[in-house]
Amino acid sequence: MSNALRYTDQGSGDFLLKYRNEVAVIEVRDTGIGISEDNLTRIWRPFERASRSDTHGSGLGLTITKLLVEILGGQIEVESEVNVGSLFRVRLMLPSLAPSVFGAQGLSSEPSALPVTGYEGPRKTVLAVDDDTNHLALLDKFLSDYGFVVLCATHVDMAEAMLADALPNIILLDIDMPGRDGWSFARSLREGAHANTPIIMISGHANEERHHRPELGLHDAFVAKPYNLDDLVLQIAELLKITLTVEGPEIEQSHLPLSTDERAKLLDLAQLGHASALRTSLQALRADHKGDRATMRDLTSKLENFDMAGIVDTLEAYDDRA
Repeated sequence: MSNALRYTDQGSGDFLLKYRNEVAVIEVRDTGIGISEDNLTRIWRPFERASRSDTHGSGLGLTITKLLVEILGGQIEVESEVNVGSLFRVRLMLPSLAPSVFGAQGLSSEPSALPVTGYEGPRKTVLAVDDDTNHLALLDKFLSDYGFVVLCATHVDMAEAMLADALPNIILLDIDMPGRDGWSFARSLREGAHANTPIIMISGHANEERHHRPELGLHDAFVAKPYNLDDLVLQIAELLKITLTVEGPEIEQSHLPLSTDERAKLLDLAQLGHASALRTSLQALRADHKGDRATMRDLTSKLENFDMAGIVDTLEAYDDRA
């Protein structure tokens, strides 16, 4: 934002924040001098000042910003035109802690992951329709890990094309989409070959279902964003009548305690906020049967909620004799 003001002699500098499905998009737009195409890659380097040297600054601001965004697992990009202005856009995953869609009973201040590894029986196919690509990517990764085949469509026309070749067992349908919305698509599904296919309607507006009471037959469940992904798996399992498989009993002798060096490495990564490297390290430790199951599950759960302070507390209290 300071750069937007610094390089705009007249006009405006605007700050915009969007937050949807636990993804924050931060935009800073100005009507300043702009950046030439040749300089668009140079601006990220240390001490680079692009084409203007008559302003104060060290030339480190954008370099540090890019490093911080990437450490947090985010992305930064720029669009610019000389003498027109610039737009810097940052995308970050910022999870929120929301009550379960099944109610607030039994909730604790510490998030916990389901001890589910998959489900019994033949593979099930999920069709997810949502114009938010970040949300689709999250759903794809999460449900695929449980063994579901996930088909993703960013609009209704794409979903209809997929249905010509695929027969999903359940459909996750966002309501608010450009063009044809979720309700109209659900109506065409019920009038066609998917009269009995379970449909979960998803909306960013909690009161959406109440306004469509006459259309209750169009869907089997309703979920308001943001929602808990564990709860979504339970809802899918209930509608598909499948049995979820859970983690088996722990074999104590196969799980070695974390060494001092391993714990120190995890502590360093957590204190730096390096989420991607921390996730990779935890996966490697699990593959080597390191760390007791309760601790590793606790660390993984806190990482998914970007609770770095909680991870540090867990590691500092860890007893390698456990």
